[in-house]
Amino acid sequence: RTPDGTPESLKGLTREKITEFQKKWWAPNNIVLSLTGDVDSDKILPRVQELFGALSAAPLVRAAPPGVALPDAPRKDVLELPVESTALQVGWIGPAAQSPDAFAIRLLRALLAEGRTSRLHRRVVDRGARATSLDSSWQLPGQNGYLEFHFALGSPDVWPLVDDVVSEVERLRRAEVGPEELARAKTLLASQDAQRREVPLV
Repeated sequence: RTPDGTPESLKGLTREKITEFQKKWWAPNNIVLSLTGDVDSDKILPRVQELFGALSAAPLVRAAPPGVALPDAPRKDVLELPVESTALQVGWIGPAAQSPDAFAIRLLRALLAEGRTSRLHRRVVDRGARATSLDSSWQLPGQNGYLEFHFALGSPDVWPLVDDVVSEVERLRRAEVGPEELARAKTLLASQDAQRREVPLV
């Protein structure tokens, strides 16, 4: 479901609905204000208080995101467009962000598709040349996460690449990961977390 809505839902919008939404969610206790750069907190925080301090807090209702039904079998969608490039996306439904298994999925992503030394990059980009590029994402749209690999191909024949991806996933399931490869993946995750860490204003 796209967060932008559908033509039907947009046609049903009224001024009253928009105002109700704004009062419900645009409250100071539901705002995250992020400032970066050469910021003087002694000067900026009084200004923030001036702009937002008079606003009243609102009772917030945290709606649980909808879950995703697990499929009984793999699903395949082929989209043909008038373009001169071929792309392949392979994805799996996974645990939610709050699950204790979420870190394992991040580690799995690092082992398979993060960086030039990852298994899929070495197999399908460097050695096999089945793909010209590889990217990955770990999305958390609701109660379930979604692990996805994105490939750009120089050939319209995607099925050998699909076989390679499935083979690497199965190999990861069957064989234990070596200590050096595991250490590399953990170091990569630690580096990503350090880059995301917020620097407080005060």
